Amino acid sequence: MKLLNTQAKIKANMGDEWEPYQWQMLPIGGPYELAEITGSVAPLTTKGKRKGQHNWDKMDRSTKKTVYVTIAENAAFVERWQNETGLCANCEGKGKTMQSWHHINGVTYRECGQCGGTGNFTSNTK
Repeated sequence: MKLLNTQAKIKANMGDEWEPYQWQMLPIGGPYELAEITGSVAPLTTKGKRKGQHNWDKMDRSTKKTVYVTIAENAAFVERWQNETGLCANCEGKGKTMQSWHHINGVTYRECGQCGGTGNFTSNTK
């Protein structure tokens, strides 16, 4: 998901402060083939339990922009990213992927099945 956000930021051409906040997959005459991503510039919350998170209620509406990314565009972007960074796109080089989420216990992780937990991209991964 983070790579899709990175690609959307590049397509939006709005600077590093612009952040996606809404995602939707759209079918074009069949299966899902297009991601619609909307983002804006929003300040970070400075107090409370949401400290450090974007305050979308106070977003700069003049920076609101929607971009579209096809599945094929994203696949090409991911391939280029892996080749340039040498990192696994599935886990973004972390070696772990999300296994589950619970509202009390939070997120649990498991070893990435693509890179075997190394975080590295090789052309002969599964």
